[in-house]
Amino acid sequence: MLSILLLTITGSRREKARATAASVNGLMKNLALVVFIVFLSSCIESKATQAKAEALVIAIEQFREKNGVIPTVSEIPKLYTELGLEYSESCPCYQYIDENEYKVYWGTSLGESDYFDSKTNKWRSNH
Repeated sequence: MLSILLLTITGSRREKARATAASVNGLMKNLALVVFIVFLSSCIESKATQAKAEALVIAIEQFREKNGVIPTVSEIPKLYTELGLEYSESCPCYQYIDENEYKVYWGTSLGESDYFDSKTNKWRSNH
């Protein structure tokens, strides 16, 4: 009788251990899926921001050709409207340096960014 009771308790513990392992396994799969989705959405958002920045640089250069100077910070929202984009104070960001020089940039990760330097007419990364 005691051996049947011990087998029942041992079997019950094994079932609980299996159930716990299955639960942890399911949790790990869900966690991996969430991490993947966050990473993928971050990549998509970064590409969209890059495209928006490239369009902004083109608009700034067209403004320069037309007016002989680059736009001031207060003129940037109008450029966005002309591009058919919604302006927000989030990135890509516009840095007016002087009437001939500017930078357009956005953060790619903590402490790192990509930017267009009008002095060199090149895109750069500070990674």
